[in-house]
Amino acid sequence: MRQVIKQQLKLGQTPIEKIDLDVNSRDDIPAILLGLQNLYQDKSAFNQITGLLQTHILQDSSHDVGRPGMELWNILVLGILKQGLNCDFDRLKELTDRHESVRAMLGYSELDKSRYGLQRLIDNVNLLTP
Repeated sequence: MRQVIKQQLKLGQTPIEKIDLDVNSRDDIPAILLGLQNLYQDKSAFNQITGLLQTHILQDSSHDVGRPGMELWNILVLGILKQGLNCDFDRLKELTDRHESVRAMLGYSELDKSRYGLQRLIDNVNLLTP
């Protein structure tokens, strides 16, 4: 069963609202992450967006059986990054594997070295439609 976002923080994980983003950066990645951080903190907007995601993504899935899927928050973050950067899945994978702020937004700690497989990224991000 997919979760919206894991509530329990892992050892060394930074809460999303406390991720330190460079507001003076001229790159587009911090700007996108700042927007996602603000969305996360606005509980009304966050609940509306996750409600839409649950309706759209979870409509045909069983809630009782199967392996856990990628969290809805992570699908949203990855989809917005892909769209906002106009990048391919190879660049998106590189960002999820190596970019400190992106990994923090996805809920990884500095100690967590786990990675998403390319096909897992493709399968989950493609669940989002325009």
